[in-house]
Amino acid sequence: MNRVVPVPLLFEVKEVEIAFIIVILIMVAGLIGTLALGGKGDENYRSETKGNVTRLTLMYVALVVILAVGLGLYIYW
Repeated sequence: MNRVVPVPLLFEVKEVEIAFIIVILIMVAGLIGTLALGGKGDENYRSETKGNVTRLTLMYVALVVILAVGLGLYIYW
């Protein structure tokens, strides 16, 4: 008879944690893509878009904070 012996894990990963990691990876990829595209173009375009990229970066930061708080509340309750 074959007996299955469970392998102890260092930590358990829940589905919510995996989903949160995927969301963070997508957000980081979007931020990198946005900054890469914002850095291209002529000098006038670059100087005009600097404010837009700054505002967009602040939106990403705010979204990360909101998601972290939401995840913390979800896990707490």
